[in-house]
Amino acid sequence: MEIFDWKSTFYTNFRTLKMIGLWPEHNEGYKFDWYTLYTLFCVNLCFIGPNFTQIMDLLINTSDLETFTARIFLIISEILVPIKVYYHIKTISRGKELMQKTNATIFQPKTTTQRNLAQNQLDIWTGAYSIFCVSCFIATIISISVLVTADVNLDMFVVALIIFVSAQCDILCDELRNNLRRPNFHEKFLRCIKHHKEILSFKENTNDLYEIVIFWQTVLSSLSLALTMFHLTLVKFESSEIYGAMMYGLATSLETFLYCWFGNEAEVKV
Repeated sequence: MEIFDWKSTFYTNFRTLKMIGLWPEHNEGYKFDWYTLYTLFCVNLCFIGPNFTQIMDLLINTSDLETFTARIFLIISEILVPIKVYYHIKTISRGKELMQKTNATIFQPKTTTQRNLAQNQLDIWTGAYSIFCVSCFIATIISISVLVTADVNLDMFVVALIIFVSAQCDILCDELRNNLRRPNFHEKFLRCIKHHKEILSFKENTNDLYEIVIFWQTVLSSLSLALTMFHLTLVKFESSEIYGAMMYGLATSLETFLYCWFGNEAEVKV
């Protein structure tokens, strides 16, 4: 049977991360080369610089509570992106190693049914990726598009790993239900046990790599939502500002929802 390329679905994600300096060519991670210098340029110019200047301006020039809350909930969500970028760069070699493992023989679908199960999971990721990208780009002005691109693609990279775990669980369940028949029952059963151990190992590695990112995503998104709700109490209902705040709250909720939904799907199956 033709090899099922798990990574092909995620190529758009990889290319986009590479475009903004977050996906080096080397599997070992960043080296002292031009791409690393380009990454430093992008990180400092697009991620760290704007946040630093906004925070300093907020601390120096803001004196009233209403203005402070109107600006702080936006800044909080933007601070989250450099945190994600930092941990992504720090763990990029292990992240790429996990992606290399996705095409290992043990993770390959063995029947047409299993290929369809895997493709269904990948189609869900593709749909979520498309909706998430379109929603964020519509709601974002050009000046911070790089920031949003990094945020979206780093989120979807983690979700891609979670989707892979979920799809592997579907494949293993199908193998146990339909293919554990004699002859070679003992050999097939041992292979399933090994497959399950590999899935658990992959899941644990993913958790170890990105649990801090997900933690900060949850904390800062919750804080940002709380401040957004507080800000809504300070503006008049007929004001156009209320619609912007509501859309922002919806986008923040969606970002956290991705981790909750797909993480729960994988956790239930594992």
